[in-house]
Amino acid sequence: MISQLSIKNFKGFRDFSTDGIKPITIIGGKNNVGKTNLLEAVFLTHDRTNPEMILRQYNWRGVPAVPSEPDHMWGPFFWNYEMDRLIQIGLRRGKVDELFTVKYLSEYTPKKFQPTNDSGVFLTDGISGTNWALELKGSIDGDIVFRGHLVAGPGTYAMSIEKPAPIPKSFFHTARGGGIPGEMATIYSKLEIEGDAQWIIEDLQLIEPDLKGLMVASLGAGIPMLYADVGMKKKLPIALMGDGISRFLSLISSMVNTKGGIILIDEFENGLHYSVLPKLWHALARAAKKYDCQIMVTSHSYECLNSAVKGLSGDLANLLGYIRLDQAGENILAKVYDYELLASSIEDNWEVR
Repeated sequence: MISQLSIKNFKGFRDFSTDGIKPITIIGGKNNVGKTNLLEAVFLTHDRTNPEMILRQYNWRGVPAVPSEPDHMWGPFFWNYEMDRLIQIGLRRGKVDELFTVKYLSEYTPKKFQPTNDSGVFLTDGISGTNWALELKGSIDGDIVFRGHLVAGPGTYAMSIEKPAPIPKSFFHTARGGGIPGEMATIYSKLEIEGDAQWIIEDLQLIEPDLKGLMVASLGAGIPMLYADVGMKKKLPIALMGDGISRFLSLISSMVNTKGGIILIDEFENGLHYSVLPKLWHALARAAKKYDCQIMVTSHSYECLNSAVKGLSGDLANLLGYIRLDQAGENILAKVYDYELLASSIEDNWEVR
């Protein structure tokens, strides 16, 4: 699991570092200080083979399209739009130091590569015309293990991978979105077949006490969907039961699919009533241990912090960490809280958000 993080020249982070990252870490701070940017930096290191690695982050922010010129498309990802700087994102994972770098190339002529579709990565075998690129490199303990280029130009947008390497699994939950109904239904079916679905129903009953059970059905277009038995005349599509149910199911689904990886959640408390948060934190921690997932979430809610302290007390206390971001001139600083410091700060009514 990740225990330390450093970010240089990425979005609002000129030169940032923090330790104290726990199996479950809450990122807090004032509006626009960089909470979501931090999650996006971590995810970028895991999304390095995806041709949409830049564009999808715009989509998460509600920007459906951007101009294709590099200063418009890629410039906002560099600190102060200074594209001559080298983006560096460092992770301490276990006993290993990883570094991911992004360098802008104003002119780029790709070499010839063998095309492949095995991993959904588009490998170019020669692109004509004037192109520009982002040069991507990944290293472990100083040795380069990954090299690729995100190439753009007139009529061109592709990823070329010269040196592939395995990457730990990850999943990003945006502040706006819930889960994909068909995907959640498929995962629930898998757990039900394995006899491992009852705990999901028990956790969902924290949000909807009238829930008696779930079932999967394919109607209309043939897409599998989850239906809930809440004592009505007919079973109700999960998507109609509110954002809280869908969001929690989405979190659980992502853990099942990202076993051994990291789950990044922007604005964790969205769609969830504060009164159920302590029990949901407990349920989330239980699922994270079950599927060996690390969790990083953002929040600026006092209720979210207080409920995490309540829900993760006792044997789970060592799982929780809190990092508050503060702007200090051109830099962003991290204040690290372990469980005991966070709990005592909240008890004494200190402002920690």
